[in-house]
Amino acid sequence: MRIMGLRGGQIVLGIGINLSPMHREKIMGLPLAERVAFTASLVSKMIETCPYCRFGIQGGMNEPQAFVAEILYFDDTIGKQRVIDDISRLVNIYLLINSELWRRFPEEPGEQAKGRLTFM
Repeated sequence: MRIMGLRGGQIVLGIGINLSPMHREKIMGLPLAERVAFTASLVSKMIETCPYCRFGIQGGMNEPQAFVAEILYFDDTIGKQRVIDDISRLVNIYLLINSELWRRFPEEPGEQAKGRLTFM
């Protein structure tokens, strides 16, 4: 999670979610049409979770490597409760992406993660 100040008093609250090497490999193993459909489904669910967030996909729809979600604040929209609510939305985006990846690719964790299932 990152908070950045911009010129003109604007602030951006953002989160980046990198796909693990295992998940990138699994996604790239899908046929192109299925890969794009999976990525589109993730983006659609992200938009439902935070309709006013700005989203980006590193690598594009056909080779997703990471997702970014940001919320831009102007001087008149910044309030403590709003920021707390938006942090929750961005954490939900992180959980959504990870949950969808583990649902789609339910593989046993590697030896080093044995006994503990972790998100990226």
